[in-house]
Amino acid sequence: MLTTSRSVLKRRGQKVLDQLSKKQIKALGIQLVNSYVEAGSGSLPENKIESAALSFTPQKMKVEDLATLFRCGSIPVVGYIKGNTFFIDLKALIPGQEKDLVKVINDLL
Repeated sequence: MLTTSRSVLKRRGQKVLDQLSKKQIKALGIQLVNSYVEAGSGSLPENKIESAALSFTPQKMKVEDLATLFRCGSIPVVGYIKGNTFFIDLKALIPGQEKDLVKVINDLL
């Protein structure tokens, strides 16, 4: 999973976006963005690796509440919050799980 290229991850992310309505994308403020993951040991990761993520800046709820909804959904999804944005890094998405992520996002609204 760590060796998957950013371009492959962006294609997977676009697959997810293509299955969501424009209403959902707008309400949840979803974007496909470049990101980095960290690899290394313990609390001091040594390497940053190019990745891609879905970012969420919801219009009508706190980002912390959105993160809770993802964790407590029918299929739990763990992401991270940075600033006022929730991220799901696509390096953590196993190929074929795009449909599961779409289901979870559809269940949010």
